[in-house]
Amino acid sequence: MESGSVKSKYAEIIEYNTNYFESILKSGYEFTVEQIKGLMYNGYKDPDCFYKKETEGIITEDIRFSGDGIFSMRRIMRHFEKPNEMVGFYRSFHQKYTEPLFCFPCERGGINSARRLAFNDRPDCTLFDLKNYLNGNPTCIKYNRRHHAHKWLEWLKETYGSEAFKALVDFLNVNKPFVNSNYEIFDIEKGERSILNSLPEKRTSEWSLKYFNNLRNLLGV
Repeated sequence: MESGSVKSKYAEIIEYNTNYFESILKSGYEFTVEQIKGLMYNGYKDPDCFYKKETEGIITEDIRFSGDGIFSMRRIMRHFEKPNEMVGFYRSFHQKYTEPLFCFPCERGGINSARRLAFNDRPDCTLFDLKNYLNGNPTCIKYNRRHHAHKWLEWLKETYGSEAFKALVDFLNVNKPFVNSNYEIFDIEKGERSILNSLPEKRTSEWSLKYFNNLRNLLGV
């Protein structure tokens, strides 16, 4: 399937979800908040599996790149008490970001799932770990155990040398949200565009409300 048709499908799923959420809010039935959220979650379709990143100009061969969302549906529901606010956020976020901000090689146990286990999907920690690998420093994720990710990252190192992390960020197109002009990674938990210099020793299983709101501010949503 060509990337254009996949992107169109991705947009269609986003529109479907938004319309579905709004139809529940406008139904007129007297549901509880938990019932509304349950209906939304059960009828929600994950758009990321319908997105594939264009790989022109980088190693492609047998590597495909799939989208990996920043905000999971479960996380959005957790941080919004009122369903209408949740739907408003979902709509505004996808109006501003029409493609996934993260996109990694498709493979079983790849970066998409590994970063969830290692960092609970925190984007700043994910980028910091990738930067460590590209710079030859110890990492939390064992990239050499992931065939496609390892092949891609090694290609970046061989092709770009000391500029490998810059090339990765440029490919993902996350320059403005997550790094400054020197490609230093913002510490989202601290906010105020603080720089992340090390991974936190303790990483909770959930994002704090502060982290969620700081990430929203960083993304402008």
